[in-house]
Amino acid sequence: MKMSIKKAFLISTILFILALSSLFYHASNKIVEVQFLTFNDENQNLYSVCMEEVILPFAGKYRIEGTNVTVFTAEGRFNKNFSTSIRAVGVVAVIKNKGKTAIMLKPEIEFPLFYVILVLIAGGGTTYALRVFKLE
Repeated sequence: MKMSIKKAFLISTILFILALSSLFYHASNKIVEVQFLTFNDENQNLYSVCMEEVILPFAGKYRIEGTNVTVFTAEGRFNKNFSTSIRAVGVVAVIKNKGKTAIMLKPEIEFPLFYVILVLIAGGGTTYALRVFKLE
């Protein structure tokens, strides 16, 4: 079975877009959860400072969910949102209550719509050029 260049390029473009979309979808659902366990006496007014080093699934933008949390990266320290170019970060929390406290680092992924449109335009332009110049 012989396939034309147009069909092969169209199929490869669609597969590329689907693969890229699924990668970004799965990456955006990777939530890093850090749990700290403290043993404070509730009658005393004491605080615990907990720290843990975390390896993130990928470098990029993250949103911090938790109270009294600071994240240390190579770029600085952050309290709400941060962006990092490396995957290793330190999570520090100041906790008053007794028991488990969960800190979540949620990735903020933006879908690369510009690149999808660029690939579609390039695919359409190539298909048009192949048809006009009859390069099959």
